[in-house]
Amino acid sequence: MNLLKLFLIAITAICTEIALASPSITFAREFNIRAINGVEYSSGLIDQDRKVSLRKGLNRIVLEFEEVYEGEDNDDFDVVKSGWYLLQIRLDDKPYVQKITRPADASAAKKYIKNPIFEIVDHSTNTRLNYKLSPIASDKLDYAISKSRLRQNDAILISHPATKSASINTHKNSLSVSQSTASQMLDYWWQQATPQEREAFLRKVKKK
Repeated sequence: MNLLKLFLIAITAICTEIALASPSITFAREFNIRAINGVEYSSGLIDQDRKVSLRKGLNRIVLEFEEVYEGEDNDDFDVVKSGWYLLQIRLDDKPYVQKITRPADASAAKKYIKNPIFEIVDHSTNTRLNYKLSPIASDKLDYAISKSRLRQNDAILISHPATKSASINTHKNSLSVSQSTASQMLDYWWQQATPQEREAFLRKVKKK
C-alpha cells in the first residue's frame, strides 16, 4: 500500500471521527441564541432548538437573556430582555447542559443581566464550569455574526480550559509536528464546511 493510500485512509478516519464526536450544549430556555462561529442561528417558528451541536475546541456564541414574569397585580407581564453577550467557550467531545438558577422575579432578573454567569455541566464527570458573558456593543445581526466569527489560528487552540495545554516535545522530528498541525487544520475546515460540502469531500476521498 503506497503512501497516498495510507494518507487518504487516515483522512477518512479523521473525518469520520470528527463527524461522530461532536460536542453539544443544551441551552436553558432563558437564553436565545443569535449567532454561532460566524453564522446566524436560525430559530424555529415557535421556539429555538435547545440542543446545539458545536465544534471541538473554541466556540464563539452570541446570546441574549429573555424571560417573562408576572406583574405585581398578576394581570400583566414584565418582559426582561438583555442586550447581546459574547460567550467564548472551549469544548471537548461531550454533551453539556447549561444550568441557571432562574431569577425569582423581574427585579432579580434585571440585576442578573448586568453580570450574568454562564454555567454548564459535564454529566460524564459531574463537573461544573462557569464562563463570563461579555456584552457586545451592538444588537445588529451583522455585528453579532462578525464578533462570533472564528479566526484561522483558533483551529489549533483545542485544549479545554480545565485541562493542561499540551507541550510540544522538541526532540520529535518536524514531520510529526507537521502531521499534527495538518490534522488540526483539517478539523477546523471540516467544522466550517456545510453538510453538503462534507458529503462531497467524503465521496471524493472514497473515489481515490
